[in-house]
Amino acid sequence: MFIPHQDDGGSDRSDYNCNNDSRWGCWTPAFAVVDKGWSDRSWPNNIAWDYAYLVVSDVGSHLPTNPNLAMDQALPALDITFSPPQTGNRATALGYSGNRDPDFRHCVQRLDRAASSRGGYLLDDCELTGGSSGGP
Repeated sequence: MFIPHQDDGGSDRSDYNCNNDSRWGCWTPAFAVVDKGWSDRSWPNNIAWDYAYLVVSDVGSHLPTNPNLAMDQALPALDITFSPPQTGNRATALGYSGNRDPDFRHCVQRLDRAASSRGGYLLDDCELTGGSSGGP
């Protein structure tokens, strides 16, 4: 379940009541899409394809308000690009690290590719662990 701008009132967990978790309500993904490079390989040889997209149906996936309102009509969007990032530039990582669940964590630092021998990119001082990989 995707709960944009979730405010759980300090409990650190959702009660899955879409009437009180967010002013935008809850969105239920219909399915996820991963790259063939991720699904055809095993960790750590699939690091370069460590991302996924969750697809939300335009109708019937939104609670508690208008279930026929598409997500891209109801929510502000984040920019996305498919161009390779530039190493040395600042990058932000977001995610739910397995070692700090359920805390949402983030970090900002310079992006480094040289430290990663298997492809992909590395934010080596982030301290984000499994569960946060593949996040934005």
